[in-house]
Parts: sequence; C-alpha cells; structure tokens
Amino acid sequence: MKGSVLDNLSEVPPCFRARPIDIVGAFIVSYSFSGLLAIIIILISNFNILYNNRWVLIPEERSYRFFLFSVIIYLVTDAFWGLSYENKMVIPFLVVSEIWFAVIAITVLLWSK
Repeated sequence: MKGSVLDNLSEVPPCFRARPIDIVGAFIVSYSFSGLLAIIIILISNFNILYNNRWVLIPEERSYRFFLFSVIIYLVTDAFWGLSYENKMVIPFLVVSEIWFAVIAITVLLWSK
C-alpha cells in the first residue's frame, strides 16, 4: 500500500533513532532499578553484619542478618518481576510472582522475630 506508515519507517531522522544510551536511560527510570539501588544501599549500610563471621554475632544480630538476606532476596525477585512485567513475558512473570509471594511471607516471618 503506497503512502502507509510502514513505508516511512526508514525515513526516521537520526535524532529519533534508539541509541544504546537510551536503553540504559530507560532501565534507570524503570521499576527494577529502584530495587537494585536499594540492594546496594543495604549492602553498604549493613556491611559489618552481612560480611562478619556468623559465629561472632550475638543472637539479635544473627536474626537481623537473616532478615536482611530475606529483604535482599525480596528485592531481587521484585526486580525480576518488574523486568518480566515490562517485557511482557507471561510465564516468567507468573513464576516470579509465586516466588515473590513466598519471599514476602518469609520476610514478614523473619521481621516478626
């Protein structure tokens, strides 16, 4: 069909073509980036508890350490959930949703300790 929109796709000006930096910028503003940023902040602010020998820690610190691990796992699954949702991958989205609900239940259980 002459004059359709599909015929004009090759005539897109270079300033409107996707560049690699645009993909990185889209990831930074995506849902998943906030979870990864939170993981980095948790790792930095709780370095002494997460990387210390577990036998040196008092029981309260060990309990807090398990809680931190569950929060990190929650944030990782949440990031995968966001990536699978944004990319419209149905099967991984459903699998990650099930894992997400299990991890959130474990996190609430460890939070209440």
